Amino acid sequence: MIETSFFWSVVFFITTLIEWTSLKLLMDSNSLAKVSRERYYQLFSLMIAIGFLLNEFNVFPALKVFVIVCMTWSFYRISYKVSWVKNSLVIAVFWMLSLGSEAIMMALITRLYRLESHMSLLEPSYIKLLFIILVKGLLISIILVYRKLKISIDNNQRDVIYILLPLAANSLVLLFIFGYAPLMDINTQHYYSMILSITLLVISANASLIIIIRKMTKDYQIKLVYKSYEDKKEAEYSYYMQLEKEHEEVRQLYHDMNNHIACIKGLAQHQEQLKQYIQALEEEIPTIKQIFQTGNKVVDTLLRQKSILCEKEHIDLQVSLDLTRCSFIAAKDLCSIFANALDNAIEACQNIKTENKIKYIHIESSKIKRFLVIKIKNAKEHPVKLKDGKIMTHKKDEVLHGIGLKNIRRCVEKYESELVLQHTENEFYLKIVIPLNAPGDILDNKNDILNNNCIKV
Repeated sequence: MIETSFFWSVVFFITTLIEWTSLKLLMDSNSLAKVSRERYYQLFSLMIAIGFLLNEFNVFPALKVFVIVCMTWSFYRISYKVSWVKNSLVIAVFWMLSLGSEAIMMALITRLYRLESHMSLLEPSYIKLLFIILVKGLLISIILVYRKLKISIDNNQRDVIYILLPLAANSLVLLFIFGYAPLMDINTQHYYSMILSITLLVISANASLIIIIRKMTKDYQIKLVYKSYEDKKEAEYSYYMQLEKEHEEVRQLYHDMNNHIACIKGLAQHQEQLKQYIQALEEEIPTIKQIFQTGNKVVDTLLRQKSILCEKEHIDLQVSLDLTRCSFIAAKDLCSIFANALDNAIEACQNIKTENKIKYIHIESSKIKRFLVIKIKNAKEHPVKLKDGKIMTHKKDEVLHGIGLKNIRRCVEKYESELVLQHTENEFYLKIVIPLNAPGDILDNKNDILNNNCIKV
């Protein structure tokens, strides 16, 4: 049975199906389909049929490879939401893996079974069947591991060009090894060992190249994100400093107005209507003034601005904060800490959709031993999702998720302080423990203050 053409036709059909299924898994991991399910499987079936016919009619290997590569590129482009750059990279990775799997197994089986010639793998036999099974098994295993690791091929055009050039060159080497080397009359075991070694080296080099460039790209993106936050931090600080100057002028005006009103009242003892007008004006002035006195003018101004937003969102903001002992902390860092913490708390309150549920943010500080403990708690509605000890986002855009908390942590760690988080069903707590001096037993004392149920950020 193994020598019949029908048997091998079935084998080739199954292998073609496996190849295209592996390619589909790779494409699904990196892109979203843009055609209907029915249309998708029509195109998918057509590709499998053409691939099967290319095997059946024994098309010249180089021409067959060229046609199939063009088919896969076109299928990916038509069926998925993908740029031509990413399209080319995914297809190049797939065919590098496919050719590499075949080259590895060809050299390995020829060496293990001590075949007289690698041409034996082209003849109908159980060894050829084993070779096909191992090749396709290796290919689909690599793709499944790739999906399990959740690796995404997503780089900009410049990075992809850097990757594609060596990928193309190395893929041509594999194509030569697999497509043309078997036609040469070289049958030594040393030759097969060389093929296996070269193939493994080429695949390893390609994999290392992709990993290195992806890491460099990711590091560069992270640097850009943090730079944008540093710029935002600088701009925020400048804004609140300017705002503080304006509020200082308003406070001086308020003080002067009180003095002027006192003088006018003294002069208007016998004019009742004027007295009523002045009294109304006097009652109006305190409503303009909402003063926070934390010991830091920038934080005072920040709280004043956030309180306006809280009032618009019907959020009860209560502050009992004393930062007079925190003069050693830079004003920019305090601004960043409270701006990010309040933004997160306000957003959590804004996401509360249940009617009549009280929205609140409470900020307080207390001195415990040689530490200043700052607590910020807010109402919430969504459950906190944890993964590997980290808080997961409810936002659709996950790119910048967690940067705010990381920014707080970076500011806190400058002063050997600790940032911890807690949550219940309806509340979220942020706690900052700041050492006010640094004796040798400071770390031991800190453990007495931190709650065991906190999530360290």
